[in-house]
Amino acid sequence: MDTVIGSLDSCKPSNNNTGNPPQNGTSSIQDTHCPSHAIGLPEATLGLNNIGCCDELNAGYVADGYARSRGVGACVVTFTVGGLSIINATAEAYSENLLVICIVGGPNTNDYGTNRILHHTIGLPDFSQELRLSNKMGLEAAVEATAAFLNKAVKPVIVGGSKLRVAKACDALVEFADAYGYPLAVMPSAKELVPEHHPHFIGTYWGAVSTPFCSEIVESADAYIFVGPIFNDYSSVGYSLLLEKEKAIIVQPHRVVVASGPAFGCVLMKDFLPALAKRLHRNTTASENYSRIYSSEGLHNDKDTAVIAETGDSWFNCQKRKLPQGCGYEFQMQYGSIGWSVGATLSYAQSVPDKPVIACIGDGSFQRSYYVHVETVLGNIRCIKLIEFREELLEWGSRISAANARPPNPQ
Repeated sequence: MDTVIGSLDSCKPSNNNTGNPPQNGTSSIQDTHCPSHAIGLPEATLGLNNIGCCDELNAGYVADGYARSRGVGACVVTFTVGGLSIINATAEAYSENLLVICIVGGPNTNDYGTNRILHHTIGLPDFSQELRLSNKMGLEAAVEATAAFLNKAVKPVIVGGSKLRVAKACDALVEFADAYGYPLAVMPSAKELVPEHHPHFIGTYWGAVSTPFCSEIVESADAYIFVGPIFNDYSSVGYSLLLEKEKAIIVQPHRVVVASGPAFGCVLMKDFLPALAKRLHRNTTASENYSRIYSSEGLHNDKDTAVIAETGDSWFNCQKRKLPQGCGYEFQMQYGSIGWSVGATLSYAQSVPDKPVIACIGDGSFQRSYYVHVETVLGNIRCIKLIEFREELLEWGSRISAANARPPNPQ
């Protein structure tokens, strides 16, 4: 890594191998050798007619029909979420001996062979299955190095990430923040994992689209401890986070990295946080700074409700909602599959029949899975759907697009 976390210059490849799973891509096209129709390409070559499909499976069926009429059809889809969705249509075309060409997008070639975690992937490069336990000597060394680093800081902060859930360390993180007075923020995918009624909670850290004053507190800190983060292109807003590696401690479920210094493996997060808590001095400077510049207001959910936020627009609206203790909250940032929330709302509401479920869904996503909405209505499920748009999507999307539209890497 370079000296900046979540930046385009971080995670340089160690060699020229292209081992990272690709993903990305956007639209769909189906045509002959001399194309005259396109799906999802509003600025395509002059003479192409734009045809819109709500999902990749339908685009595959469209290409199938075109192949039946003109001899060959083609479709272009996003990697993974689109490629897996279109499998049924391509298999059907194959069984019918139809010539359908499926063109799958990929990531920006500058990301091949790096250690970046990218959207539309499972985000897991390590598939080993060993039973992991903390190495006692490694744990002690990690605690000592981290304590020495944080105790020298003037205004340290804590930022929780989505891996808190798998590490079963949510309570340990809250107890840590409560005992030492550090302000506590969350990355967008960790919302609900940390109680937002906590006196030191300062909101969602998401770079340029953070909740009010959260990014100012985090990025101005002289030490930040990220617990269970995933720095992919979505969560880093196109690798634009204003964070410095030499100020950061990264705590993963089985590993601790202290600034630009040592990395300690075989250290479990759930063991590390309680052990570290015994070695720190209380420091409320950053929490007091936040209290002076921001007072909470606006949207509050009832503790007996649950919120499901669809990929896209709804992320930003829902991040601004203050969640009381007991309010459920779910959304899908790593995989980022459009339309997932409609089906998820149906099953979530059935699993908690006494809890109203609020589903916030962009209109395009809703069109893609509207047929599940019929099941929700007919099944008399207690849920509310909000169809919405948010201006933060434009800011976030422009940065993601810029990162993924870099000139290709000739290697």
